Amino acid sequence: MAPTLTARRRQTPLDPDLVRRYLERETLRALAHDYGLSLNALANRLRRAGIAPRPRLPAPQCPVCGGPASSRKVRRCRACRTRPAPAPRECALDGCHVVFTPDADKLARGAGRYHSLECAYADRRGKPIPHLTPQRERSAA
Repeated sequence: MAPTLTARRRQTPLDPDLVRRYLERETLRALAHDYGLSLNALANRLRRAGIAPRPRLPAPQCPVCGGPASSRKVRRCRACRTRPAPAPRECALDGCHVVFTPDADKLARGAGRYHSLECAYADRRGKPIPHLTPQRERSAA
């Protein structure tokens, strides 16, 4: 039994109006809708006709933090949209005067009061940290 060959569907030539509209920066989605084609079918036909695809736009960046933005319509990242940028603050432990800037995520969770875990544990225990307490001078007895 001989293998059967499948007949390839004959492609109709591209409409010059379609090429003109594509080169005038009309979107593929609008052209596909107007001509009753899928996006992939239209892109494949343009590629076979020798028309180069348009370059992709660069990924948007958040103007606040410089990270990747969530979409082109909303120009900020998710963290910058939902949380204000934290301001520098002093550690909440008495006697510790370290100034730091906590993460926005930590502030949203209710954390970000201490600059280190050592200070957080010391405040929880109620005991001072040795390097923060003044040393008493030993008396020569």
